[in-house]
Amino acid sequence: MLQGNRFFPANLNAIYSEAIMNLKIPFAIISQALLASLALVAVESATAAVNSNVPPSVVVIQAVQRPGTTYMDIDYRVNDPDDATVQTAALAFVNGGTSLSNVIKISTLVEGTSTNIGSSTPANVTRRLTWNVVADWNTNFGNVQVEILAKDGRGLLPFHWITLPPNALNPEITINDRPIYDADLLPIWYWLIATYEPAVQLVNGQILGVGGSYSSNLLAEGTSTTILGRWFLWERFNIRSASGSEITRAKAGRYGFQSVDKYSVSRGFKTPDRIYAWGSDSFGAVDIASSLESVSATSIALGTAFTLLLSDDGITAWGVTNAGQTTIPSNATNVVAIAAGHAHCLALRADGKVVAWGLNSDGQTEVPSELSNVVAIAGGVYHSLALQSGGTVVAWGQDKFHQSTVPSDLNGVVAIAAGNSHNLALKSNGTVVGWGDNTHGQINVPPNATNVVGIAGGFNHSLALKADGTIVVWGDNDSGQLNLPPNLSNVVAIAGGFDHSLALKADGTIVVWGPNNYGALDVPSGLSGIDLIGVGCMAHHVVVVDKRTP
Repeated sequence: MLQGNRFFPANLNAIYSEAIMNLKIPFAIISQALLASLALVAVESATAAVNSNVPPSVVVIQAVQRPGTTYMDIDYRVNDPDDATVQTAALAFVNGGTSLSNVIKISTLVEGTSTNIGSSTPANVTRRLTWNVVADWNTNFGNVQVEILAKDGRGLLPFHWITLPPNALNPEITINDRPIYDADLLPIWYWLIATYEPAVQLVNGQILGVGGSYSSNLLAEGTSTTILGRWFLWERFNIRSASGSEITRAKAGRYGFQSVDKYSVSRGFKTPDRIYAWGSDSFGAVDIASSLESVSATSIALGTAFTLLLSDDGITAWGVTNAGQTTIPSNATNVVAIAAGHAHCLALRADGKVVAWGLNSDGQTEVPSELSNVVAIAGGVYHSLALQSGGTVVAWGQDKFHQSTVPSDLNGVVAIAAGNSHNLALKSNGTVVGWGDNTHGQINVPPNATNVVGIAGGFNHSLALKADGTIVVWGDNDSGQLNLPPNLSNVVAIAGGFDHSLALKADGTIVVWGPNNYGALDVPSGLSGIDLIGVGCMAHHVVVVDKRTP
């Protein structure tokens, strides 16, 4: 609940103009000041229908700039009939804006008035702040506004909890009766900035995490909060984003929710997986779906300009939709693995069946009717692969380079990977077999590719991970995708993109090499603790997941 009172002092422009002309101050020409009050209130009512505590309200009595100075005297009063003291803070905004990019931190309170604001401000008493505007706002011209914020002992968000009873399939859950949107969170960021919260900093209109697991991560900018920013706040409030299944359950019953959607929250924080994406953002391929704020991810598949993510809520897709690749079929249920080609998708169900959708220009989504007992899948650009439980491989789709013609003697396979028009198979003895297009030597497996435990296919290059944590690469190197970084070791997973390569190390850090035409090498600063990496031989982007497990 937000309450405010705005007051415009009379003839303010004339007063400020006179002050500036007399002093000839080049730094801050203040033509207008808006004094506003903002009361931050939250009511939590899990069991009680009525909370008798009256929220504080702020009244700005006057705002006067002293003639011939850059000092602004702000007299305010917090009215609260049932609290002797309240917590107060102050912020300034440039040119009437309501965005984080308009915020000025009020740091320089002079003449001892800094004691008139803070954690134990007396209620029902007039207090004065004297702000040296120029010290905190060194621009040449503009309007400045001041907001006084106040809160009592309640939290910063309005929670009205509704408990859903357990049933045969689901445990008891408690969900807020209304979603929490970005507009609800913006005043919280204002409060954290104004109260000098050490875990965040405001830099050029962006709020960044400081220290801990959110260090250097973007939490909010403009008027929007990022997914990481929500997680940051949810941890503090001991809440979490409601999962898709919980939202469906809440909608199905008559529980009295005001509304329930992807911005709804549940009581009791759990550590959600963190999803990071960077590189080419064609068609929103790296715009992480907001519905993934509270999921447990198990697999990531990357197409040319789209992303698939498998979680406990099923498959989520985002990015380009021109071939229907982000429209999940209704029979893609109980899925245990996913894969993607250029514009087609594959899903492996728990019953060993494969579901395919998206572009079908070469029959790449026409799953053989007799295919069963599948344990792994892979997507080439225009073809598809499946590994069966007996160690045999089935391929379908484009066969221009015989990529869909599986070698007749291939058996004992434990893993598969696909590139543009070539394939790799890892055998149980740690050796690798390749077939299909060999224009760039991408199926010429080097002799040192022994004791292999993992394989990956890029567009026209190949990678193998050895048991000792080192990588062997071969194939096309026109963009440096085979130029392994010096001393790369302790690798636990690999992936190949269109012309870049990626390695996940045992310490959870990511190493990417190749060209940076699409920003694939721009790994976010402070990124660590990664558990899953996205796979896609046509991908110009990178998606990874930190499962935040101990």
